[in-house]
Order: sequence, then C-alpha cells, then structure tokens
Amino acid sequence: MAGASAAPVADYVIDWSVFDDTIGWNAGYRIHRDRLMGRSLHTHGGFEEVFLVDGGTAVHELNGRDYPLVAGDLVFIHHTDVHRFRSPSEDFALINLSMPVGTMSLLHQRYVPEHAAGWMDTPSRSYHLSAHQAAVLLVVARNLCTGAATQLEIDRFLIDVVATVHPRAVRTSPFPPWLTESLTRWRDSPAAMAGGVGALARLACRSREHVSRVIRQSTGKRAVDVLNEVRMEVAADRLQMTTRPIGLIAAEVGLPNVSHFYRVFRRTFATTPRRFRADHLSPGIRA
Repeated sequence: MAGASAAPVADYVIDWSVFDDTIGWNAGYRIHRDRLMGRSLHTHGGFEEVFLVDGGTAVHELNGRDYPLVAGDLVFIHHTDVHRFRSPSEDFALINLSMPVGTMSLLHQRYVPEHAAGWMDTPSRSYHLSAHQAAVLLVVARNLCTGAATQLEIDRFLIDVVATVHPRAVRTSPFPPWLTESLTRWRDSPAAMAGGVGALARLACRSREHVSRVIRQSTGKRAVDVLNEVRMEVAADRLQMTTRPIGLIAAEVGLPNVSHFYRVFRRTFATTPRRFRADHLSPGIRA
C-alpha cells in the first residue's frame, strides 16, 4: 500500500492561533466555506475536522494516498492525519467544520456504539452521500456559514452527520436491506420516482409483484401508498429548504399533475404545500 513504508511528513501544522476569531468561532469550533484549499501537506494542531464537498472535483492526498473528491463527499480528518488538496476544478468548494479532538468519536460512541468510528477509520475517511442526503446537509451547513453559529446549530449539524452516515441510529427500516437500498436510490432519482413501483422493481432487480408483496408484508400498506409517503417526505424537504416552484417540486417527486400532488400532500400533512412552505421555510432560505 502506498505510504506504508514511510509516513508522509507535513510541511506545516495548522494551529488554532492562525484562525481569525471573529469568523465562525463558537466554543472551540470554526466553520467556513472555502475555495482556496491547502496545497501543501499539513496536519492539525489540537483539532480535527469534517468537511463536505459543496461542488466541483479535486484530489485529496491523505496519509500518502490519493482519493478523488466529488460533490457530496463527506470526509473526516483526524488531528494526526497529513493531507492536502490537488488539481481542484474551478468550481471546487467545500464546507469545513473544525472541532476539538474527540468530538466525532464521542458522538459515535453515544449514538451508534455498535459501529464505533466506522467510516472515520477507513483509509479514505470518506462517505459519499446520496443526492438527497447531500442536499439536506448542505442546507444546514451553508446556513452555519452565513453568520456566528450557535452551539445548538453546530450540534445539530454534527448529529445530522452521524444520523446520515448511520441511519439505523435514527430508525430501523421495516424492509429487507435490498429493498431499503433500492428505495434510497429510487428517491434520489426523479426519473425513477416518475416510474413508480415499476421503476423501484427494476432498481431492486425483482418483479413488480414481488416488491409489492414485500412492502405489504412489511407495512400492511399498498406499494403505491408507501411510495407516495416517500414522495411527500422529499417534497416536504424541498419546500422547507428551497424556493423551487411547487409545480417543479411536484414533477421532481414523480407527480407532475399538480392537482393530484396537492391532494396527496394534503392527505399526508393536513395542509397545502403553499401553507406548509409558509410555515416551515428556513429563515436563511427566505432571506
């Protein structure tokens, strides 16, 4: 394995003292969005970090090995890691949260002890988020970057990271793993959502009848009703976190008939999409 015979040596150590304490500080935490990444090998003095790629591509050199970075990559950096960024595209950007050493391990031990550090101890230290997962985390992260973040907001973001990487820490899916994975892929694809149960069956490489039967056995509901529940979860997220037109959101979740979308939404949330957005839209988005 590259780097196994001789550990890379950092050109310099980033210490807390180099940070401007007027930007994003809160009780030992700092969050910022950056395009000008460290080009020289470096390590961290007394802190660790987690970053989320907000756009573009780059090469992440970490402990002597190269890993490609793309939008949606979530990466953890131990305070002893030696790393740098190379060959960034013009639109490459990431949101980075620096924190006291041990913060992420403590959260994993508290909420997902059976997984321990998990993804944080893989060679790449990375976890690639689905399009939906990345969109949800990026909304929270971008809002943190707009001003002085409170400890509550920082904790929410970190717990969201843990819950995203380890969804079973939040709730257990009633479905077998093959169906849970296929549903995740289905909800991330507007084309698949438009295809309904048939598209889900194709993603799962099972017959439509088999998929429908497993869903009914697992939930007592029709497959079409379960998929509409998933559509409404996605629609609610986008109503809260974006200013997309309601008609566009309806099409994105596979219900291009806006009247039908309104009926399903009202049945699920007991309110209209427009009223739901008015009541739940993030202030940061509204601004």
